[in-house]
Amino acid sequence: AVPNIVKIARENEVDEAIAKLQELARRQEELARQAGRRNNQLTEQERWQQESLRRETEELRRQLEELQQRIAQAQQQQGQQGQEGQQGQQQGQPGQQQGQPGQGGGQSAQTAQAIRQLDEALQAMNRAGQPGENVDPEQARRAIEQARRQLQQALEQMTAQRQQAAGEAFSDLADRSSDMYSEQRQLAADLQRELQNALDDQIDRGAATGGLDRRVAQELSDRKYDLQQELEALEEDIQRVAQEFRNQTPGASEELSSALAELQQSQVALRLLYAAEYIRRGAANQVAATEAVTTAALRDLERSTQEALALATREAVAGEQEELNPNAELVAELQALRRELAELTEGQRAAAAGGQQGENQQAQAGGAQQGGAQQGGARGGGVDDRFGFGGGFFDWARTGTWDPQRNGFWQDQDAVDELRERLGDAGRDLLTLGAQLRAEGLSDEELRAVRELGDALRAGLTGNPELVEAEFQALVNLAEQLEIQL
Repeated sequence: AVPNIVKIARENEVDEAIAKLQELARRQEELARQAGRRNNQLTEQERWQQESLRRETEELRRQLEELQQRIAQAQQQQGQQGQEGQQGQQQGQPGQQQGQPGQGGGQSAQTAQAIRQLDEALQAMNRAGQPGENVDPEQARRAIEQARRQLQQALEQMTAQRQQAAGEAFSDLADRSSDMYSEQRQLAADLQRELQNALDDQIDRGAATGGLDRRVAQELSDRKYDLQQELEALEEDIQRVAQEFRNQTPGASEELSSALAELQQSQVALRLLYAAEYIRRGAANQVAATEAVTTAALRDLERSTQEALALATREAVAGEQEELNPNAELVAELQALRRELAELTEGQRAAAAGGQQGENQQAQAGGAQQGGAQQGGARGGGVDDRFGFGGGFFDWARTGTWDPQRNGFWQDQDAVDELRERLGDAGRDLLTLGAQLRAEGLSDEELRAVRELGDALRAGLTGNPELVEAEFQALVNLAEQLEIQL
């Protein structure tokens, strides 16, 4: 009993490590997707996200090393016990004892390989998260992508045994369901053909009554009964697999449970049993009239088990699949747009403020006090500048924290031209993303709103200094309205 408890505890540790690795792989993939959509430097938030992923990956690597050591110790103890128990035992028993350490050895080797891939991922993360403006954006994106690939490969290693077990179990259910559907279709066709032959023979003989030949009826009845027995066994295995893999492949297990519930609601097993009995008693015509119901139910079962197999194949590696939410990706893009505009205009504001510094020291002191008030406001729920976005660059919350007209931003033609170019790029990116997300569930109404904002961004700002600020504010309002709508 004690070795079993130790084994279960070790399996739980492996499951926890896999779950953490799945989370890290998903977050790194999302970061790689965000970085790949832009051609400029990584934002401070993206650097912060990469640094957070690096720290958590280091912690996971440490936990895997400790887990590998415990697995090695357990193997050594089992090997010693196996050698001591060989005396006085039959030849087959030691072989069985030696098989268990082999399984642990497979997990140990996979863990060691996963650790090596985590090391490579950490090196890539270090390159991607380097601070400073001299970092090549393309090199940073390649490093982020390399870290994503290494995490994915580590995940493949850690889940190798899980993939094999789930693949075998779900494939067996899918194959048997497919075979049963094919057999039912063939049975229904054979029954119709034999009934037609019997009717033709009755007409040729001019007989008042007819029916299936007794030998043919017995054969069809036996086939129906065999199919019913196979279906009952399959139902038991579906329930067992759904229960066994509910933690490792929750979506696939739920698919199996739903398929089993529908199958039992249709009473297919009972229909097959009654069909076998009715055919044997000479009531094959009544069976033929309801064959379509049985065939459709088994066809649905085949489809469900195939879908469960495909889902289990993904979940065994990546974990539970999150429901696709195109709005979430779109909102993230809008938030990234606002951060980019914040960084651009904040830089121009800082330059303008520096030009005024020598002219008015008193105003500088007042500005410092106002900055302190803004910092306190951020801590109290105002502008959030944790990631260095320049949170006070613009009056997003209508708090009057900065007047761009007073700082001379809108009179700087180079700054306005740069902002106009950035808006155009953002508009094109937004339209492209909207077209992609339409296939993933974005509604027509939401797509129209995205296109409206994208076209407005591409149209950009006019050259009239009196109107450019109001035009920019209108774009900000439009982006905020779309965020709220989503």
